[in-house]
Amino acid sequence: MQLHTFQNFDEFVEQSTKIIEDICQNPAKIALSGGTTPKPIYEKLATQSLPFEKLEFYQVDERYVPLDHQNSNSKMIFESLISKTNANFHYFDTKLPIDEAIEKYEQELPHEPFDLTILGIGPDGHTASLFPNTETLDETKPVTHTSNDRLTLTFPKILESKKLLIFLNGPTKQKIVEELQNPTLSYKDFPARKLIAHPNLTIHFFAG
Repeated sequence: MQLHTFQNFDEFVEQSTKIIEDICQNPAKIALSGGTTPKPIYEKLATQSLPFEKLEFYQVDERYVPLDHQNSNSKMIFESLISKTNANFHYFDTKLPIDEAIEKYEQELPHEPFDLTILGIGPDGHTASLFPNTETLDETKPVTHTSNDRLTLTFPKILESKKLLIFLNGPTKQKIVEELQNPTLSYKDFPARKLIAHPNLTIHFFAG
């Protein structure tokens, strides 16, 4: 696990973008998380000179809301990155019933590992939409939906990724960093603990 702590937000964005940019120099398959933290990073990535037509972007997780809903992860990703490039984007089609959306997305997933998966971690230790003490933590299928109507990649698909990149933003995430460095909780109570074992894990923490 490589942890990089930043005191300057612009540097946090720049260095985070550079990691993604390096992977994007060649044809790549990348899973993107939503939320406010990665948005400026995606926006900066969209301004780079990259072979976007050879890139395939995927969603890590999504809320079961309309595609134009303000809380839609696909809306944020599309507006900040996809609409500004020629990259292909595979997303959870929430116009469909949940089971059909899951099936359609699973069929679009690459059989090979992602070159990069970008993740965040919530205050309760959830990552993607894999929440503490839920059955989804042990799901073996690559995609599932949660009891609170979220659609998500599962740990087997996430952990087979060649590289994991976690973004943490703000002083409230300090406790998460400490838990990752010195785990005291099981993955049932703190799902992100499962990520620690990955051989190529990088964390970018903007301390604020």
